[in-house]
Amino acid sequence: YDRLIRLQEDVHREWAQIDTLLQRRYDLIPNLVATTKGYAFGMEKDLFTGIAETMQGYKNADSVDGKIAAARATDPYLQRMMAWRMYPQLRSDQHFSTVMAQLEKAEDQIAQQRMGYNAAVGELNRELKTVPGRVVDAFTDLRLTDYYEPGVQNQVLPQVDFSGQQQHVPVGPTSA
Repeated sequence: YDRLIRLQEDVHREWAQIDTLLQRRYDLIPNLVATTKGYAFGMEKDLFTGIAETMQGYKNADSVDGKIAAARATDPYLQRMMAWRMYPQLRSDQHFSTVMAQLEKAEDQIAQQRMGYNAAVGELNRELKTVPGRVVDAFTDLRLTDYYEPGVQNQVLPQVDFSGQQQHVPVGPTSA
């Protein structure tokens, strides 16, 4: 039982680190949005709306699973914004470059911390699935924990167009 409690606390500790990093991400996003809005000319209104909604979803989430879902919902919007760094007019904007570098660093840290969290979850889940763990689990409220994996939509390169023609590229969670 004590080992299971220690493993569960490891999972909580690892999640706390991710939560801190995700909060850092959400603190940087408004600066990036403010900088890019001037260049987007209203063409990316759905992007800004989606970011605002997913940020609010993260703030309103009252569980780890809810926060993970909100973070996954934010990922495609951020990918689309990160694709903007290819545009010369944005690349030359020092504020954009600085905030983008900070956001990319935060994303790298989230990915790294997610590996630590998933390792802790894996260890707890393995222990709960073994005979001693299953016996203890029957008398406690300890449960298997879900991994934090990036969403499937994160494997698609976003498209961004500042040519002046409105282009609608679906972003956010899809019901596939």
